[in-house]
Amino acid sequence: CTSMPILMMILGNRMGLKMTLAEAPQHSLVKFTGSDGREWNLEATSGGGFTRESHYRKDMPTMTEASVKNGVYLRGLPRAEAIAFMASDIVKHLTDAGRLEDAVAVSDRLLSHAPKSVHAKLTRAGVLALLLKRDIVDRYKRTSDMTPDVLAYANDLYRQNMAAFAEAEALGWREPDGEL
Repeated sequence: CTSMPILMMILGNRMGLKMTLAEAPQHSLVKFTGSDGREWNLEATSGGGFTRESHYRKDMPTMTEASVKNGVYLRGLPRAEAIAFMASDIVKHLTDAGRLEDAVAVSDRLLSHAPKSVHAKLTRAGVLALLLKRDIVDRYKRTSDMTPDVLAYANDLYRQNMAAFAEAEALGWREPDGEL
């Protein structure tokens, strides 16, 4: 549900149609604006047909009213945010390659263009957790084994991780059924 909406948006824009990406929890779609100014949600993964907003709200219970009101979900993304959304796969690639510091740096850059992106915030939190595991949990049995600078680094990673979740929650995101 990522590559098809991106392709549909790009092709539609090339044809002169006003289309952009929009997000829903763990999903993306295309927002089409007709010549009359009305917006339509298009599902690229199911034939490109129209889907009512009520369908997303019913089928995605983790999409809170606050998340929609705050512009996290079901909002047509401005160009810079849409590009940041498309570039989010770079973070996954860097993470899979073990380049965790680079993944955090790219996440920070994406968030500078898409500050309401819950996906980017949660992805960054996940990378920070991997850094904490790699650099601290896997190396030290007790905090007393850590030097003061290592302990400060561990605390900073933990603080940043928790802050990312808090920022996502402040925008209306909620964890799906204890998963994540």
